[in-house]
Amino acid sequence: MKPLVSIILPFFNSEKTLEPAVQSVLDQAYDHWELWCINDGSNDGSQQIIEQYSDPRIHLLTQANAGVSAARNRGLQAMTGDFFCFLDADDQLLPNSLEARLPFFEDPEVEFVDGAVQLFSDDNGEELDVNSRSFSGNPFKALLSLDESCFFGPTWMIRRREGKTYHFKEGLTHSEDLLFYLSISSSGEYRSIPSPVYRYRTGNVSAMSDLGKLDRGYQEVANELASWEHVSDSELAQFKKKTTSIMSKSYIKGGQLQTGIKRWLRKQALTQNDDI
Repeated sequence: MKPLVSIILPFFNSEKTLEPAVQSVLDQAYDHWELWCINDGSNDGSQQIIEQYSDPRIHLLTQANAGVSAARNRGLQAMTGDFFCFLDADDQLLPNSLEARLPFFEDPEVEFVDGAVQLFSDDNGEELDVNSRSFSGNPFKALLSLDESCFFGPTWMIRRREGKTYHFKEGLTHSEDLLFYLSISSSGEYRSIPSPVYRYRTGNVSAMSDLGKLDRGYQEVANELASWEHVSDSELAQFKKKTTSIMSKSYIKGGQLQTGIKRWLRKQALTQNDDI
């Protein structure tokens, strides 16, 4: 029997983008999948969109609004697949997203398979750019350094290992996918294909547009890493410097000059501490 792929799709007030997201799953060349749609307390017509589908592979779960991490955890608890991946309600999968990646899992050492990401406009659906992955190997240290060669967002397909825990930190609204990948990637190999597997919507209101929450998200990830025995002090320091630098530039670019300068000074202090 062909392996089953579980796709986890959380949504909150997503009636404008949800139908194309689900249709992108229905359009998959590989047909042995299950789609877990988790309604995270929507009060628009999102749930009715999911209820219109009669395909037995599509499942609907509902919960009071608790955030994307809690919604993904509901899907992780419910899934039954041999492999799994995520799909945000405003994004889409490319038709060969599942079929093109499954052959890489024939290597028993491979646990994560990614691919390029196609960016498209929220305004008119026009393709804007293709963001490629190039990393091969164990991705843990690359993730720690925020290396874009293996990380864009929740785009990985993951082998489901018996006895392994898959859980998002609930209450974390930004960088939750980075922390999740870090939590599962210390063992296993990462591979990627050159063709796009995921369509990412740009120009809409997104996590990246709320710089304060993104900043706090990075800080919470750093706090978590500080408690992990397999993360060295120097690796943690490098992570803090990199995220502080990213936020300093983001604040300045976003017109928040004073906050950007404060974050830049913080980076300088971290660098000086390393030199002592």
